[in-house]
Amino acid sequence: MISTCSTCKRRKVRCDGQKPVCGSCAGRNQSSSPCDYDTNRSSQAPSNSLARGDACLPCRKKKKKCNGERPVCRTCVIAKKTDRCIYNTDSIPQLINTLVERNRELEKLLGSPHWSAPPTPPDSTSMAMSLEIELDQMSNIDSMWSTATSIEAIASSMYAPREASVLDNPPAAIGVIIVCGDWRIPDELSDPSSAIAAFTPSNQTSTDLQFNFQEMPHDDFRELRQIFIQHGIVLGQSYTRDKWRALREGDASCSVIHPAVVHVAQLFGARIANRHRIEMALVDEEQHLNNALMLLTILPMSVPEAVAHIQCYSLLAVHYMKRRDITTGRDWLLKADNLVRQFNLHINPPADGVNRNARHEGLDDGHPYKDLISFDEEDEMRDALCQLLYIDSVSAFRMQLPPLVCPRIRREFEGLMHYYNTRMQEASLVIIRMTSVILLQDAHTAMITGELLHSTPNLPPSSSFPPTIRHIYLYLADVNELTVAASVFERGSPKYLILKQCTLVAVTALASVYHLSISTLPESHRKCLDSIAELVSISDSLSPEDCSQLDPIISACWSIALRILLQIQLGSEEHLKHGVHVAQVPTFIKTLHDCAGKVKWSFPLAGGTPLNK
Repeated sequence: MISTCSTCKRRKVRCDGQKPVCGSCAGRNQSSSPCDYDTNRSSQAPSNSLARGDACLPCRKKKKKCNGERPVCRTCVIAKKTDRCIYNTDSIPQLINTLVERNRELEKLLGSPHWSAPPTPPDSTSMAMSLEIELDQMSNIDSMWSTATSIEAIASSMYAPREASVLDNPPAAIGVIIVCGDWRIPDELSDPSSAIAAFTPSNQTSTDLQFNFQEMPHDDFRELRQIFIQHGIVLGQSYTRDKWRALREGDASCSVIHPAVVHVAQLFGARIANRHRIEMALVDEEQHLNNALMLLTILPMSVPEAVAHIQCYSLLAVHYMKRRDITTGRDWLLKADNLVRQFNLHINPPADGVNRNARHEGLDDGHPYKDLISFDEEDEMRDALCQLLYIDSVSAFRMQLPPLVCPRIRREFEGLMHYYNTRMQEASLVIIRMTSVILLQDAHTAMITGELLHSTPNLPPSSSFPPTIRHIYLYLADVNELTVAASVFERGSPKYLILKQCTLVAVTALASVYHLSISTLPESHRKCLDSIAELVSISDSLSPEDCSQLDPIISACWSIALRILLQIQLGSEEHLKHGVHVAQVPTFIKTLHDCAGKVKWSFPLAGGTPLNK
């Protein structure tokens, strides 16, 4: 193989390999010195060229000639980019400065640290820092999920946002529970400077939930959790006894209950408390919401974690619907449904021989979460899925939208409903409440179908409606028994209020079924008016505060009842003009209008009639 001299190699010309001087070098009148054929010797760079990697970063990026002057090279001076002239030896300090600046930006977004004790510099191992998370500011408006709301016929205009209440002096950040124990934390959140904050629960325990909202201190998260526990029945929550105890105490270890559940509880506690803090600064809700949203970004990896996420997703759906952000609320329901499908969760009846009443052992009637306790993890998952189905069913029924939860869950709940068909007293309040909605949905579907087939002369109510009527009567018998027992010891309690709601929904379903055959069967006419009379009686007994706590399903019940009453009032059949309650129809209509006036709403929903005066 012919060798190439160093000169020809550098000039990239053909070399004939002649020694001592090759033909190319001889033809260019090079010096008579012999050519260098040493392959181990590298060519020397010009003296004015920089060593590899010594150019500044902009010149290296743009492939420009750099003279290596410090602090700024000549090329960057000419290009007027002196602030960007950085050399490789400065990369590490510059990276540190960049990280410091970025941390300062994050601190400005997340808020300044708040310490209960005098401020002290945090050490490298400290895991206690509280930050106020400041994400997109959202409107804090009245409840949509409660009945105290104004809605229109179309879902898009039904929830037009009103002017938000703005805090002139919002409360300072207070702190959140640190994520630790058995719950995983992502690496980016495990640093003390992250948005995970510490919370130290009070050492004192108290089951007294009757406190003064007006005097509640801003930094008492324990009070917020107690408010949540007090309204846990209305919110449809169900946990094991250990989890309720951990929730009440704050569970700083996070080894018993998912930390996001604690923050969601504090969020709803703050929301409920703000309804009563009329003359004082409102409790900040956003910090608890943002902390919960951050923790829920950690995807569940097991069934218990998935159940905890579903519980939080359901409550967050209610929270956003209260703020009339229907799209976001339904998105949370869709996320919960995705977890149900991903982990293949099912609603299964309890195993034979399981004594659900054992969950109440050792708890007196006045215990704060006696009626909220699940028997075990399986029972808790069952109630969580039922509550998810309940929220989805009520929102879909009220807004006339398709349900989001997979039909399999609905079918499995119907099997559970038949399991408790004659022993509804053994079921949890979550199941009892969902059963009333199923009965109303079935009755309303039959009512709409019957109206569509009104022109058909041979509508056979005897073959299709008696089973539905029988199920409603069996349900009402069990619920009435529970209501009577609650009226003796727990009148005015959330449990008593929910039982009244269940009765109201069930009698609406009964009136809807009887209404289908009032034109042909006089007895159905009387039964229909009897059911509406009970509905009106229950509704008239509700105070404005009661209506603000109840679910929006009662608005649809009132609308359906009003529609039936107006049809009876305009009926031409002779038997429609006779009966005990016929003369009371105008009074019933006026009472329903008065009930709507308690909460200042107007609506046509689920095929009902607007309650406008």
